[in-house]
Amino acid sequence: MKIKKLKHDTFRKIWLYRLKDRKVLVLRQALEEDASKIIQRLHRVLDEGLYLEEEKETVNSTEEEAMLIRQMREDGSMYTVAEIGDSIAGVAQIKRGQMEMNRHTGTFRIWLGPEFQGYGIGSKLMDYALQWAEHHGLEKVCLDVFADNERAIDMYRKYGFVVEGRRKEQFVLNGQRVDEVFMSKFI
Repeated sequence: MKIKKLKHDTFRKIWLYRLKDRKVLVLRQALEEDASKIIQRLHRVLDEGLYLEEEKETVNSTEEEAMLIRQMREDGSMYTVAEIGDSIAGVAQIKRGQMEMNRHTGTFRIWLGPEFQGYGIGSKLMDYALQWAEHHGLEKVCLDVFADNERAIDMYRKYGFVVEGRRKEQFVLNGQRVDEVFMSKFI
C-alpha cells in the first residue's frame, strides 16, 4: 500500500493520504466520540499479543477514554487517530509534561492494528507527531519500548531517537523476561 499525500493542513485540521489501493488515510485529532472505536481496536490489538505496555484489564472504558481525549486536548497534548474508511487503524499520542519544569517535553505512544502494519501508516503518524511537537514548542520527545520490538526501535532510530537507558528484565512477555528501553529525540 503506497501512500500518496493528498493534503497537508495545520495541526488542528486533518492530513489526508491516498493509499495504493485507493483508500484514504486520514490523520486527525481524536474526538470524544471516537472513544468507542479506539477501545474496540485496542482490544483487537491486545488480542494479537503485540507490543503494548497494557493488558485487557487495564484498558480504559469508553467513558474513560473520552475523558482522556478531552483532558489531553485541554492540557495541550496530542491525541491523533489514523482512520481508514470508518475504521480506526491506530493512534499516536504525545502527553506534554504537566509541570512547568517539564512542560517542554512530551511522552510519545503509538499503536496500529496488525492488519494496518507494514503500509507506512506508522511513519505518517511519526511525521505528524514530530511536526506537531515542533509546532507546539516541545523541545524533547521521549518514549519507552520493549527491547525485543526491533521493528519499532529501528523506526524510532530512523526518526532520530536515541537510547537513553534501559531497565533490565522489566517485563515478562510470553514467559520471557524483556528489558524496557527508553529513547528520546530533541526537536
